[in-house]
Amino acid sequence: MILTTKENLHAYASLNPYFEKAFAALKEVAAEEFVKGRHPVDGTDIYINAAQYQTHPVEGALAEAHRVYIDVMWMISGNEQIGVVPVENLTDITKEYAEAGDALLANLPATYTALQMTPDSVCILFPEDGHAPGLIAGEQGEVKKLICKVRVV
Repeated sequence: MILTTKENLHAYASLNPYFEKAFAALKEVAAEEFVKGRHPVDGTDIYINAAQYQTHPVEGALAEAHRVYIDVMWMISGNEQIGVVPVENLTDITKEYAEAGDALLANLPATYTALQMTPDSVCILFPEDGHAPGLIAGEQGEVKKLICKVRVV
């Protein structure tokens, strides 16, 4: 797990051969008018989902974990917490891993690390990072966020 800002994102480009292209695409999409939905970048290796939603309480939150993709999340507007926990600590599984959606779902354990996401913050979540996005940070509110899916190499 990495928490950084859009200005410092370049420092992590060497961690995955797709990151440089993914980061450039994120900057481009972030500079445009926000349009919800999927934005293709490089076939199934890199794509961006633009999401808009209301944050929700931590009670009942589900954590997800991926195997095929790394999530690079860029906060456009709003504030949220993302609960992060090592994937091996996701023991209360509600949906076993499915290749089709590249996700395992589990109830978020009480012992998680809270990432504070504010406008222009960016986090990188690797397959070992179970994560529950969309948690209320202070008070409930609307979030606009880019989620770049980057294939693990």
